[in-house]
Amino acid sequence: MQSDTEKHGNTKYTKIVGKIEKKCRKGLDFKMYLNDTLIPEGNIREEFQDGKSKKVTLSGMLFAIGLILPFFIGQIPAVGKMLLPMHIPVLYPNAIAMAFEMGTYGLVAGWLYSHAKWQRTKERYEEPGGNVDYKRFEQEVLVPLKKGETVFYRPYYPPKWSFLETAEIAPCRVNIVEGTYSCHERLEAYYDLKVFLTIDPIEQIQRIEKRNGSEKAVEFQKKWIPLEELYFEKCRTRSRCDVCFTMCDEM
Repeated sequence: MQSDTEKHGNTKYTKIVGKIEKKCRKGLDFKMYLNDTLIPEGNIREEFQDGKSKKVTLSGMLFAIGLILPFFIGQIPAVGKMLLPMHIPVLYPNAIAMAFEMGTYGLVAGWLYSHAKWQRTKERYEEPGGNVDYKRFEQEVLVPLKKGETVFYRPYYPPKWSFLETAEIAPCRVNIVEGTYSCHERLEAYYDLKVFLTIDPIEQIQRIEKRNGSEKAVEFQKKWIPLEELYFEKCRTRSRCDVCFTMCDEM
C-alpha cells in the first residue's frame, strides 16, 4: 500500500489525476452533500418509506444475479472489496452468508459514518477513522450477531439522502462485514477472519472514474482516499488482518 505522498510522486498517477480534473468544471466545490432536513433527529421521513425498500431489494437481487452468472462462465477477471462478499455464497454454496455493507452506516451513506452535526468536526476528521460511527455499528449490528439475535437496521437510500423503513435480518452461519473501516481495532474482536484488499493507486483512480464519473473521482482523490490512507497507516490495518489480496485486472 503506497502512502499518499508516494502516490503523488508517481508521474503516471499525477498525469491521470490531472486528466480527470480537466474533465471537471473549473473551480469545482468539494462538499459533503449533507442535509440534516432529510433526517430530522434521526427519524425517517414518511415519503421515503413507502415502496422504496421493495425497489432497493429487487435491484439488489438483479445485481446479485448479474454477479453470479459471470462466475459460472469464468468471466470474472477480478473483484473489488465491495463485490467480493457477494461472490462468497457462490464459492461456498453450503454457507448461508449475509453481507453487511459498512457504507450503509456512513457520513455520506447514512449509518456508519457520522451524520450528526456534533460528529462532523475537524477533530473527528483528523482522527484516523474518526469519520465513522463505530459505536452505533457495534451496538446495532455486531453485538446482536455475536449473540445470535436478529439485526434491525435502516437501509439508506442515497438518491434521496434519507433512510428507508427499518428492516430485519436473521443471524446466519456466515456473516460478512464489508467496508474500508470494517477492521477498525474497536470492531476486530467480533471477527473470526479479517481480509485486507489493496490495489495499485493508478488502477484505483481509474476504476473510481469509470464507476462514479470524473467529478466524484476528483473528490475521492482529494478527500476520501487521503482519509483512508491515514486510517490504514495509523491503525496498522493491513498488518492486523489475517489475509491480504492485491486486486488487479488480470488473474
